[in-house]
Amino acid sequence: ATGISTAVQVAGGGKSGSDDWHVNNIGNTGYTYILKEDGTVSSLGYNVNGELGNGANTSTTNVCTVQGLTNVAQIAGSKDGNFGAAVKKNGTIWTWGQNTYGQLGNGSSVNSMLPVQVKSADGNSFLADIVQISAGYVHSMALKKDGTVLAWGRNDGGQLGNNNTSNKSLPVQVKGGASGSEYLTDVVQVTAGNWHSMALKANGTVWTWGENTYGELGINDKTVTQSGAPVQVVLDNGSPLEDVIDISANIYAAYALTRDGSVYAWGRNYYAALGQGTGSDYYQYYPIKVKSTDGN
Repeated sequence: ATGISTAVQVAGGGKSGSDDWHVNNIGNTGYTYILKEDGTVSSLGYNVNGELGNGANTSTTNVCTVQGLTNVAQIAGSKDGNFGAAVKKNGTIWTWGQNTYGQLGNGSSVNSMLPVQVKSADGNSFLADIVQISAGYVHSMALKKDGTVLAWGRNDGGQLGNNNTSNKSLPVQVKGGASGSEYLTDVVQVTAGNWHSMALKANGTVWTWGENTYGELGINDKTVTQSGAPVQVVLDNGSPLEDVIDISANIYAAYALTRDGSVYAWGRNYYAALGQGTGSDYYQYYPIKVKSTDGN
């Protein structure tokens, strides 16, 4: 690709054809976003649902421009899904692509080939004061400047964190759950997986909600299949995972980086996702350290 030498962030989305079903039935549905120094966004790749945000639905390996976006601070591509999102420097959010479950957050379920602005919870205005976004499979998350969290889209696994399983095409505020407060607060980072969501609090603890079929919540309890409100990630001895400075959610797994440089993983070891030196497909219900290249 040319014309992207001024890139400051790159985000990918969709499926890369890395699993047998997609290789045989769909092929590559991956797409890429490039945030440039001038605050505009370029895109290329799969575009059947408007993933490229260029007003068309034709896939291309040529670099396009996501139309109408300027002063962008961060971009996100849907993990395993088909939509994109951007937060502007003024704290507003813009989304485009597939919208079957309301993941664009504009109060509808109609796909959009151009960016649309995410609305407020009542649908009468627009979200503001957003500092970070994350795009899951078919749900979205946003972190506000005040440390609270909003989510919208598909919710059958409880991934929106509002204590029910109804899909939402407008943002809802994530409840406090096991944190003890009415709503989740003091959050500094959010990340969305396929059917689960994660939040890092300022005190270095990690909170999760949504599906736990594969141990994605990291709560060391395989009897809990899902949680519609945040629960705290704990180690095998039941003590909280602490001193975390960064988090990330995979399709069926989750990761945390601690202050001492250790990386913890939990969830499904699909395609060796947990970094344990084995490709065996198994479920891990509490965080374990990712092994180094020497296996230790």
